[in-house]
Amino acid sequence: MHLTLTLGWLYPDMTQIYGDHGNVLALRKQCEWLNIELQIRKFEYQESLRSIGDCDLLFMGGCQDRQQKLIHQDLFQYSDALINNIVEGMPGLFICGGYQLLGSYIQESDGEILKGLGLFKVYTIKDADLTHRLVGPLLIESTYGNLKGFENHLGRSFLHDKNEAFGLVISGEGNNGEDSTEGCVYNNCFGSYLHGPLLAQNPQFCFALIEKCIKRKYGDDFKLQSTKNWEIGSLCQV
Repeated sequence: MHLTLTLGWLYPDMTQIYGDHGNVLALRKQCEWLNIELQIRKFEYQESLRSIGDCDLLFMGGCQDRQQKLIHQDLFQYSDALINNIVEGMPGLFICGGYQLLGSYIQESDGEILKGLGLFKVYTIKDADLTHRLVGPLLIESTYGNLKGFENHLGRSFLHDKNEAFGLVISGEGNNGEDSTEGCVYNNCFGSYLHGPLLAQNPQFCFALIEKCIKRKYGDDFKLQSTKNWEIGSLCQV
């Protein structure tokens, strides 16, 4: 059977601040090893998201505060299409600023409130001390094993329900540096502060994300067969 997946890459030109486009490269490489044809559909700024239902997987990386505000305004024009597909089970990965935008709200350092899409049950507060960032290596324990990466964020994110965390911090700061949580999970979507990029550093999670897409598209009984014996960390070479 010829397997195909379509990745919907949201705002690619505005969300590459920490090399998060490497997640797309990692997905492409692992799909190649799994004999899956990965088609990439880019959704640029001020482009309608109404056709997002044609995708099998969504991705959005991190961004600067200015870009985040522009994306925020743009997202709400087409938020119904994005929300409906995620609610219906479309897998996705949202990093840093992208993660924050899918939460309940973001409180800027000047007190301004940006309403989020409300999918991740989390809110974010940006410290008025702009130098007080959470920066450094980050290691978490998750359902997908221990995942590693690098965090660099001003915002502190707080979960409404800690059971919805993506993982628990082993070392580093995570969501807020206080409660040992990192990221958030809703349905088949994941929000995280793990740069690195995440999928290149953690190929076991990359495989799990692809598998979610394949099972949703081709049926829960479908088994992926790898044609390459890749080792943990090998996707860092993409």
